[in-house]
Amino acid sequence: MSDAFSSWILFLTQSDGWVACAAIVLLMMSIVVWTIICVKAVVFCRVYRQKREADRLFAVATNSQEMVESTPNNQWIGFARTAYGDFHMSDGNRVLMQEQRQVQETEFLKPLQSGLGALSTVAATAPFVGLFGTVVGIYHTMASLSAANAVPSIAQVAGPVGETLIMTAAGIAVAVPAAIGYNIFVHATRAVAADVSAWWVRLHCWKRTGVKMTSEERK
Repeated sequence: MSDAFSSWILFLTQSDGWVACAAIVLLMMSIVVWTIICVKAVVFCRVYRQKREADRLFAVATNSQEMVESTPNNQWIGFARTAYGDFHMSDGNRVLMQEQRQVQETEFLKPLQSGLGALSTVAATAPFVGLFGTVVGIYHTMASLSAANAVPSIAQVAGPVGETLIMTAAGIAVAVPAAIGYNIFVHATRAVAADVSAWWVRLHCWKRTGVKMTSEERK
C-alpha cells in the first residue's frame, strides 16, 4: 500500500500541472461520492428502523390514540398523527389537512433524495476527467520526447504513457461507485415513497373501518 501511494505521489509530482489538477478533481469527487453513500446509508437505515417500529406499534395498538402517543420521534408515527387528526376536521379544514400531509411527505422524502444529483453528475463526468488527464499526460510526454531531438525508444514511450493511463482507470474507479450508489438509492427512495403511500392507506382504513391492513394485504 505504501509503495503504491509513493508511486502515485511520484507520478503526480513529475506530471503536467493539468494532470495533477485532474487527479485532485477525481480525489475530491471520490470523497464526495463516499461521503454521500455513507450518509445516505445511515439515513435509510434509520428510516427502515422507524418503519419496523411503526409496523410493530400498529399491530399491537388497540386504538389510534394509543399508537400516536407512543413514540414522538418516529416520523412514521407522525404520519399517523396527521391521519388521525384528519378525521376530526370539517370538510373545509380537511383540505388544509391534506396539504399538510403532502408537505409532511415531501419533507420526509427530501433527505432521501438529496445527493442523488451529485452521484449522477460524478458518474457521468468522472471518466471524462480521467480521460482528460490521460490525454494531457500523453501530450506532455510526447512533447518532452520531441524536445529532446532524439528518436525515442519503445521503453522511453511505454513507461510515461502507461503511467498516464492510470488517470483513465482512476476516473472509472470514481464513476463506478457513484453510478451503483445512484441506482441503489433511487430505487430505495421509490420503495420508501411507495411504503409511505401504503402506510397512509392502512391508517385511513383502520380509522374508517376498524380493520388493520397488513403490508402483504396492501400489496
